Amino acid sequence: MRQVLITISVLGAIAMATPGQVQGQVHVEANGNVGYTLVNPVDWLGQGAFDAERFLYGGDVAVVFGRRYGRGLQLALDFGYQHLLDYKFIQQGVPTAYTAEVYRSSLMTRFWFNEGAWFGEAGFGAFRFSKRTDPSITAGFGTLFELSERLSIPVRARGAVVFGSTSQIGPVWLSTGLSYRVRR
Repeated sequence: MRQVLITISVLGAIAMATPGQVQGQVHVEANGNVGYTLVNPVDWLGQGAFDAERFLYGGDVAVVFGRRYGRGLQLALDFGYQHLLDYKFIQQGVPTAYTAEVYRSSLMTRFWFNEGAWFGEAGFGAFRFSKRTDPSITAGFGTLFELSERLSIPVRARGAVVFGSTSQIGPVWLSTGLSYRVRR
């Protein structure tokens, strides 16, 4: 978390230190997510899990720097929560229910193609479980439906690979929400 705060501080300082040179836009996006978690709970946990429900849901907030149709890439700082899966395992002879929930953060790049109609995203970050933090890579694609000069609806599909200590976990999700352009 400390590294994410340092990154945000550095980017903010650069943007404020050179106001005449920075011509980008700033967007704030809030999204809801639904999807599925690709995982073999037995391999991932290293113990006998059963009755796994892999339905994924959550939400995220992103701050996106750069112009939508502009040259180059947009940069996004993305923070969110996800409920990854529910499962049961035997602990001291008793079935015990467990929920895998995470807080995640990532640094994403967004690039536009097809004359600004679609975008692709890629980045790296971390998924914070209750007792550990695992590195991740995330990729996706989507579009924006403009409602007004400052307000639009982002719609995208994303997937991530989370590199755990025993095996990988792969959440995939669809998200939509609102994007507000703070600065021209």
